[in-house]
Amino acid sequence: TQVINNVTLTNGNITTLDAQLVPDIPFAFTGQVVEEGTGNPIPNARVKIYNMWFSYDLTADANGFFSVSQFYAGNYQVIAGKWNYKTTCTGYTITSSGTTVVELEKGIYDDFTFNFGWTETSTSWSGHWQRGVPVGTDYNGEQSNPGYDVGNDCLDLAFVTGNGGGSAGDDDVDDGNVILTSPVFDAGTFTEPYIYYSRWFYNDGGTGSNPNDSLLIELSN
Repeated sequence: TQVINNVTLTNGNITTLDAQLVPDIPFAFTGQVVEEGTGNPIPNARVKIYNMWFSYDLTADANGFFSVSQFYAGNYQVIAGKWNYKTTCTGYTITSSGTTVVELEKGIYDDFTFNFGWTETSTSWSGHWQRGVPVGTDYNGEQSNPGYDVGNDCLDLAFVTGNGGGSAGDDDVDDGNVILTSPVFDAGTFTEPYIYYSRWFYNDGGTGSNPNDSLLIELSN
């Protein structure tokens, strides 16, 4: 950035300012995703590195390494995750080549930053589960679907039953059910496993009957 001081502007006249900028020199940037506590590499981990100018979506190799051949110095958010680990999002100031190590804690976690392979099945003709940035809707002035994700996770993605926007009834669940199923996981490796989740459920309106929809959360083996 170059700042030009003491510029005098006169109404009706064009003032030409020449600025000489020195280009940033790119460098090779390398990182590795490892397991917290053991340092073991996490193969095929997903990594997203971004700021307001650049965005890189990467997949680590068999040894947990990822790289960008043409990288520019700056402040970045680095998000890393894999199924069976807790996704992490951390700010990094990256100014030169070298290897940045990202540690992931073991755990069954998903904030939907990455597509870890949840499956959707349905008998409904609308309102199917979609992964995306929530589009807000309202019903008679009341919020029926928030236009935002929870604020304590990475990025702003969520799974939504119908995300077409418009009025509350344009893409809601009708005449059937919609089921979202996670990938299989093994909770037997955890001493005190528990389930924690954020959800939004809205049931109102309809034609000819009282609201009678339901939201079921099930754990099955």
